[in-house]
Amino acid sequence: MNKPAENLLPEINNKPARKLLLSKVASRFSHKVDLFVVSVSFEVRCLCIAEALGAENVNRVLVCYNQDQEFLMHNNRMRLKSLFGSKAVDVPLMMDKPLITADHLVTGLSYLEHDDARNVLVDITSFTHEALLILIRVIYDLFNKKKYNFNFIYTAASAYSFNEKNADTWLTRGIKDIRTILGYSGEFVPSKNTHLIILLGYEVERAFKLIDLFEPAQISLGVARKAESIHPSFHAVNQLTHSKMPGSEKKVSTFDFSCINPWQTKEDIAAQVKANPGYNVVIASLNNKISTVGVGIFALGRPEIQLCYTSAAQYNTKGYSLPDDHCYLFKMDFGSIGG
Repeated sequence: MNKPAENLLPEINNKPARKLLLSKVASRFSHKVDLFVVSVSFEVRCLCIAEALGAENVNRVLVCYNQDQEFLMHNNRMRLKSLFGSKAVDVPLMMDKPLITADHLVTGLSYLEHDDARNVLVDITSFTHEALLILIRVIYDLFNKKKYNFNFIYTAASAYSFNEKNADTWLTRGIKDIRTILGYSGEFVPSKNTHLIILLGYEVERAFKLIDLFEPAQISLGVARKAESIHPSFHAVNQLTHSKMPGSEKKVSTFDFSCINPWQTKEDIAAQVKANPGYNVVIASLNNKISTVGVGIFALGRPEIQLCYTSAAQYNTKGYSLPDDHCYLFKMDFGSIGG
């Protein structure tokens, strides 16, 4: 007989993510986390939640890492494996082979088939946008929403591109590929034009490449609301990115979205789609991972929507980000996802 899932946290679904100090993470959980999912990165931020949670508070850990970039993240991967010891299970992902990524995530998450595994904590901080959206699709497709408690957590950054002056700020350079994200291929009607929705972040080059590729009839550029940004300085950079985007030569509109409430982000995108009917819709998430979750839960309930990903040629591995002292925690009730 299956054990009923116990709520780890007070009900916070459909609300902004709860902001808390990293030092308070372990105390937020009244029961052990059955399964902790974390993605390794060259960023030190990938370690913050794991170290704050501690091995004593988890039963099993999926240590996801991009196998084709393992040389960049080897030290952080070894730190996680040392921290969790025999509880840690490697889940190799592939940056340019999403089918392998999906297959290995399915295998890793099979631990949830055990009768006593119900409470899941997913650290979304260091997944690529593509891998995170694939993970959301896998969870949505495979697991009964009534049996499991999924909680997502995100470590805030205090700074990005900290090794460069403001004029030279960069996170990635060059574009290797632009592709449809596995599980979100969309259902395009050949007779319709394209509406491209971009949730802007730091990266102008990626946004321009998307516009060049899709040649959309309608462009919607999302800018994070100041009150719902992780940090005021990030909002200022977001506005600067928007100011560099194309204007009158195309049909361009601007909308606001949330970086701290994925359910609000979902509604923000839905309103933009509703205001521009009759198009094939493509969405690209270039902002933080909380808003990317919002993009995912919007698309899950709408199979006609296509999500795309721009694969970078180079990352600023020496100065991508610095961790802040706090994180954001929110519950994911996949039963609330719908059209």
